[in-house]
Amino acid sequence: MRASLGIALMTARRSDEAVANLATALADMKRLDTSGGPWIANATSSHGNALVLAGRLDEAKAEFDRTLAAASTGPAAVDSHAGLGMIALARKDLELARTHFDKSVELAAAGPPTRSLVAALAGLGEVHLAAGDLASAESSLQKAEETQRTLAVRMTPVLAEILAERGRLALAQGNAEQATALFGSADEFWRAFAPQSARAREAARWREQVAAKD
Repeated sequence: MRASLGIALMTARRSDEAVANLATALADMKRLDTSGGPWIANATSSHGNALVLAGRLDEAKAEFDRTLAAASTGPAAVDSHAGLGMIALARKDLELARTHFDKSVELAAAGPPTRSLVAALAGLGEVHLAAGDLASAESSLQKAEETQRTLAVRMTPVLAEILAERGRLALAQGNAEQATALFGSADEFWRAFAPQSARAREAARWREQVAAKD
């Protein structure tokens, strides 16, 4: 129950609460689960991704390393490589980020679409955009959006982030009209969902930046 709550809070981008709930769930599992099943690895990778969202990158990397030492394939490995990609991206190591995101996508191909696959595809989009490969960025971000829309029919924080990244891509492509529409969708979502959040401020800033160029 607490692990599920932690993942829901992480999806809602309430990172500090997600970290606390997943840490408690993980500690409980380590005391109670002696079956050797996947539960601890899955909870560890989820805790790691919550730590990434909270900006606690060194702690997150340690969790992912522990997960991959115990499980080199399966959902936890997909999740961990996506998380390690996000850490590398935050540290501006594009090549390492690409390596981890590619591995996450490769491992995810063996199963159904998941939030981890969406994260890896969106991360690849960011890597390609930062490297100036706009065609690959567009392909990865479109796949991320399509996959996310199979997982949730409503607008979510994850989808809003993808739309904002597609807005940055549209700007790089010189398509101000598309960028305005994409940033507008992200901005409207964050204003309703979490108007005081950093993501809301970022979406509004991008929307205002495009408007100022018109």
